[in-house]
Amino acid sequence: MSKKRRKINLGLEAFLLEQGASFKALTRLEKEAVQQQWREIYAAPVHRKTGEWIYGGFDWHAFSWEFTKALQDDAAREAYLKIGVIPFKNYYVIRENNHARGYLCQFTKIVDLHSLCDDVHVFPKTMEWTMAFTHEEGWGIGPFFCAREWVKKT
Repeated sequence: MSKKRRKINLGLEAFLLEQGASFKALTRLEKEAVQQQWREIYAAPVHRKTGEWIYGGFDWHAFSWEFTKALQDDAAREAYLKIGVIPFKNYYVIRENNHARGYLCQFTKIVDLHSLCDDVHVFPKTMEWTMAFTHEEGWGIGPFFCAREWVKKT
């Protein structure tokens, strides 16, 4: 693994540990499989309209280009914080960066990844909702919160 890749992964791992999370790193193939499962739910409208699963190079563009209904900015954070977490339930933390690992985590409290300024998705293993943090939050694009049931109405 290159130094850059190691630094990307260690930064997120250190952050998760600081937040009291325990985690298991996913293999590249596991991460790709989880990302595709996520896309088949949350990027289904993108795929129907474009024939592609990813729009504009980022999974979270499913929300920024109005393909899929989602809350944004403060409303997204409020919905995410309101859901909270169920301790010891499994949650995925998936960075969109192809060189970064994905993680299966157990949280004791909600984990806000806003400070990473990166494209990171947090969602339960059941994929009933997703929180998409973006590298463009400083420009008012994201984060996005979406419930699985909202996609069916899109």
